[in-house]
Amino acid sequence: MKDSDKLGCYYCAKTKFHEYELPKSEIKSLKYQERPKTEHPLNHVSYIGRSSKGHSIPHTSFENLIKFSMEWSEFPDRLTHIVNYVDCYGANGSGLATYENMRFTINPDAENYKYEPINDLVNRLQLILIPGLDKATFVMNRITGLTVKIQSLLKLISDLESIHIPPCDVSFVVYGSKSQKGATLQDPYLYSGEEIRQIAMEKSKCRMIREMNIGTFARVFRGENSRNKGAEWVNTEEIDQDEWDEINNEIKFECI
Repeated sequence: MKDSDKLGCYYCAKTKFHEYELPKSEIKSLKYQERPKTEHPLNHVSYIGRSSKGHSIPHTSFENLIKFSMEWSEFPDRLTHIVNYVDCYGANGSGLATYENMRFTINPDAENYKYEPINDLVNRLQLILIPGLDKATFVMNRITGLTVKIQSLLKLISDLESIHIPPCDVSFVVYGSKSQKGATLQDPYLYSGEEIRQIAMEKSKCRMIREMNIGTFARVFRGENSRNKGAEWVNTEEIDQDEWDEINNEIKFECI
């Protein structure tokens, strides 16, 4: 069996991520940042993008997310908190990896804009967030732009809690799920850290979990008795039909 057939992350298997040498990646030291000098509560917003292809991410992708977060009427805490833009985090890494293992930052292209490594998410927030007053929000194009495993989200939530940021003060905002001609259509949703813990506890088949199932043939929940069965679990109306055909025809189940 080919090595690419053993990978549980759909995008990693499709692009044979493990064979890339990633010359455009580098490890960066932690970027120092101070909290804005204000007594008002802040919502610290971080923008996340992950690539399994070893390719750069154009900064326009992040600019679109920033514009969306400023305009979406249901963006968390928009009426009670001042938005503090933290940074754009971009990394080469598998969708099965936890955030602290994504230490290779992506350099985009001629724009010469260097993203921050995803494994610095918690450390940066520890520098600037006042527990009990401020909030933390993570924005991504799709949930698979961070991970395809619910356990990875729980790890991030747990590490934030260890620096006194409770799950109720953490939000995950996703731009959309459906694609058209390679672009994600705007159809946003969000979950708090508390809601994600509840989803994991009940093994709910919500929109976020259906999207994770698209991105992996590994177990999405810890303790499942079998691998993710793809077509049996995913609402195929949520994604582009051509993309679904690619998944069914090209990607094998993860090997035990």
